[in-house]
Amino acid sequence: MKTWEKVYWGIIGVFFVLSLSPLLGSEELIKVTVNGQDRLISRLAYFGYDLLGFVIIFAPIWAVVRLIVNKGWSEKDKRERERE
Repeated sequence: MKTWEKVYWGIIGVFFVLSLSPLLGSEELIKVTVNGQDRLISRLAYFGYDLLGFVIIFAPIWAVVRLIVNKGWSEKDKRERERE
């Protein structure tokens, strides 16, 4: 893992932890707004939706940038191409 990836996932991790702040003050259910209507969901459902949202948004960004920066998935392939 390169330095930029560590920084990227570190920043995303901080935002993820901050997005879990509604879990701290809640008892069993968390109040969320969906399409303008207030709904109650469980703490586990909130965590799951939050994690899913972060993965859907930030994993493709990481994948595209990694492909562009590394011009492929691994540095091993790059070294093998340089040897030939």
